Amino acid sequence: MGTLRGMLTIISNATMRNNKGTQLILACCCIHSSTWHHSIFKKNLQVKTDTSEIPEIGTPVESWYFDVSRSGRIKIESKMDVHVEPINSLKFPEMNKLFINIMYMGQKKLSSYDIKELSKQYVVDVDLEDLNAGMHLKIEQNTKAVLETLCHIKLPLQYDVEVACFDQACVSVEQTEGAKVSVRTHAGGCTLKNVKTMTTDVLTQGGNISIKKLLQGSVDLTASMDGTISADRLQGPVVHCQTNKGSISAKAIYAEKVALTARSCNISIDSCHGHSLVDIKQGHLTIGTVAGSLHANIGSGNTHIGMAEPTQAQISTNSGDIEIKLWQNESGSVRLQADQVDVGDVTLLHRSSEKRGDQELLTGELGKNTAQGEPVIIAKTGKGKIKLGYYNWLTSLSFSKGR
Repeated sequence: MGTLRGMLTIISNATMRNNKGTQLILACCCIHSSTWHHSIFKKNLQVKTDTSEIPEIGTPVESWYFDVSRSGRIKIESKMDVHVEPINSLKFPEMNKLFINIMYMGQKKLSSYDIKELSKQYVVDVDLEDLNAGMHLKIEQNTKAVLETLCHIKLPLQYDVEVACFDQACVSVEQTEGAKVSVRTHAGGCTLKNVKTMTTDVLTQGGNISIKKLLQGSVDLTASMDGTISADRLQGPVVHCQTNKGSISAKAIYAEKVALTARSCNISIDSCHGHSLVDIKQGHLTIGTVAGSLHANIGSGNTHIGMAEPTQAQISTNSGDIEIKLWQNESGSVRLQADQVDVGDVTLLHRSSEKRGDQELLTGELGKNTAQGEPVIIAKTGKGKIKLGYYNWLTSLSFSKGR
């Protein structure tokens, strides 16, 4: 079976079946840490285990469980896919258990012999801190072949999670509430679902980053090479997303400070709340609803922005068209410069237009009660046109989808 290293005392080996009748090779063990610190464990672990803690997906290969503290941290290094989620709080109200399951995820049905042979292809190394408040889990392979396996971990809710996966291995973390989540991958992707932390830091070297439902806390997401970032909802003090050639998309962002950076791709946000800074070298920008301030710099590409409330916006592009949608009750001054400026049915008071070289510079006031110091909309394109227009809730829905 896969070796579990670090000073390891095997109490017993047993073959069991999970609730689906699938054969499970189980190792029940007592761990004595060799690399970090002394570890306190029960002297006699029972051979029986709660098989409901074995995932429903895949075929179980090996399983271990540990007594741990209610809050702590885990550091994982792996060449196989890793999935992390909390243990069931109703079954384990003391939140002091940690389960490690190695699962076979291939389509081919394996015999007991096949499972045993598969377990020889990797090594699981576990080291524990004092009082079992921290764990270092390292999974190495004895083969260069890609194993169709998954390391599935269930741990206490308030655990810090740090994962580094190599080669094509992917990471998924869901519903944890520790202070920190940190993920590093090479070509593999990262999926976070309903994660609440103080800080989240994700870096992929080519894999995609996917945020399902909610990611809450200070957020730093970077997808290098062709990796993309897609999110349902990002919420926290600071949200930073950066890509190289992959797109950035989100349904909603709520933050005090938002920074979106892309080298050669599109950015599309349905709703963005906060003080936002956007920088795109080459690509299109679409924000369906902006609430707060916006400063956008576009090297080459079109921009579509919808203003949800009196907002300070500065939009600049070297080459590309700019379209801005406004509510009819908005107030503030505007300053627009382009090859062609079209204000449509937008009413501008104190309107003034003048030539700046081959371009038109148009200024004016929105609303009758514009006062000094109110939000200002400044838009400039070196080559292209600017268009203003009103929108309502129905048109904003289609606008937020990138028209």
